[in-house]
Amino acid sequence: MNKTFLALGFLLFSVGLMAQTMEMKVTNATVAFVFLDDNTEGTLTDVDATVSIDFTNLDASNVQGTVNVSTLSTGNKVRDKHLLSADFFEEATYPTMSFQSTSLYSEGQAYKAKGNLTAKGETREVIFDVKSAGEELIFTTEIFANDFGITKKKDKTKSKVRITVTISAGN
Repeated sequence: MNKTFLALGFLLFSVGLMAQTMEMKVTNATVAFVFLDDNTEGTLTDVDATVSIDFTNLDASNVQGTVNVSTLSTGNKVRDKHLLSADFFEEATYPTMSFQSTSLYSEGQAYKAKGNLTAKGETREVIFDVKSAGEELIFTTEIFANDFGITKKKDKTKSKVRITVTISAGN
């Protein structure tokens, strides 16, 4: 019975959210990444972003953010130092990565944020899937790191990275 009320409450919250604009200045989010070929994963934590979503007029919506590359952590200090070097992120020259949406749209009941991701001086168009999960807003996409010069692997398919940006409601 409690699960039914919880589900009904979430549904009503979601419907209410669809009828309004959500705006937030994000200062405490996490960017998680996984290099899929070798399962190397880590996070970046110094995120500065603004999210403005008008569910009644997605054309008026905007998502933009920047993350400080020096906050990269994989749980292995030697690997982190190597990833921050010129072999990968080249943090000394390119201290931030950024995303600027060009459009937000829906596909059925799913939301997408299309825009420009800039990393290591390279800008590429990407599309994030956008979901609400409890009190979090989650953006996910997959890219090829060698499109941005962030890999030593010559085979593009071996440079695939899944990126997940998680924003909590408390931000």
